[in-house]
Amino acid sequence: MEYFYNFDKIIAYYDNGQVELSTILNAAFSIQFSNIEFRKAEPQKYRLLQAADFICSMELLRIKRDEKRLSKSEERFFYKPQELKKVFLKSVEKKKL
Repeated sequence: MEYFYNFDKIIAYYDNGQVELSTILNAAFSIQFSNIEFRKAEPQKYRLLQAADFICSMELLRIKRDEKRLSKSEERFFYKPQELKKVFLKSVEKKKL
């Protein structure tokens, strides 16, 4: 919270993909901050949004893999468990700050 208070204006991007999530985000941020502005995210225009979406997807897959909860389609897509780790998760891990 303290981090966000350092800004004159906070801009939150969301693609409005889930109505319930949009409502929750709007309510939660609006209660906490008076300087919040919501904008519709359009992935084709925002490369950072695409990168964040990819990283979040890879982190979710890592968690699911660790807990042995990958879906059948995820298992088929990545061929073998090591493929996911070797090709995707390792490259994301290298970029962490």
